[in-house]
Amino acid sequence: MIYLLDADLGGTESVQDLIDQGLVQYIPIPTFEAFDKAVEELKARVSDADTIIVDPISTLGNTTRGDFRLGTEDGEVWNKRNLYFGGDKNFLTQYEAAEKMIMRRIKNLRAKGAHIITTTHEDEQVDAITQTKKRAPQLNQAFYGSLMAHSTDVFRLSMLFDDVKDQDGSVKHPAGTRVLYLKAAEGIDGHVAKYHVPRSVAEKLPKGLLDPTWQKLCDTLDKDPGWCVIYGPPGIGKTSLAASKALYKKKETKTK
Repeated sequence: MIYLLDADLGGTESVQDLIDQGLVQYIPIPTFEAFDKAVEELKARVSDADTIIVDPISTLGNTTRGDFRLGTEDGEVWNKRNLYFGGDKNFLTQYEAAEKMIMRRIKNLRAKGAHIITTTHEDEQVDAITQTKKRAPQLNQAFYGSLMAHSTDVFRLSMLFDDVKDQDGSVKHPAGTRVLYLKAAEGIDGHVAKYHVPRSVAEKLPKGLLDPTWQKLCDTLDKDPGWCVIYGPPGIGKTSLAASKALYKKKETKTK
């Protein structure tokens, strides 16, 4: 089963057909408490046949920090404004606590064998290897470092801004086609990427996948990632790509 833990509460239109077919179970997580409860329930029943999508983990981090300050009970938020505007001596502590609480819960699920897909928006980060700024998951430095360290694969989802043409001038791939970048890049379009595959597979990996699906990704990597991070701008299709794993699992089951 694919479990979609939705921190954005931004609607399910792009994956509604998969939910309606029973291939994806939708779980809204408007608060950290809701996330914590969902994880505790999933821990009791998930296995390596299941996948949990945390969508997006960047929003879950913001929600968790807000819950620390405001709480989650109903009431007038304006009456609690001093909790935000009255000074903040524990600012860094809150960031660290949110990261540790979220990552601990996700690692609990991974320890049960479940596959993990976390999506995030993107921003500039300093690459730990090259010490240059690149497009990367939109998280604070501690959270970003922890996610990069614990995940097995990290890829950027973007799109073509210009048509890609054949030698005869015909359009091979129109502008707007989505691209999942599998390899890190330097320069003006620099971005981070990470993958754990055998050297024989790594040597054959393309720069990116056009019109990506989870089936294409797994076929290219020759594996189903244990903990995959997909980052990119809002609205690019991160959720639909992650949820397309439901079709990959369905095809895999049919083949056996």
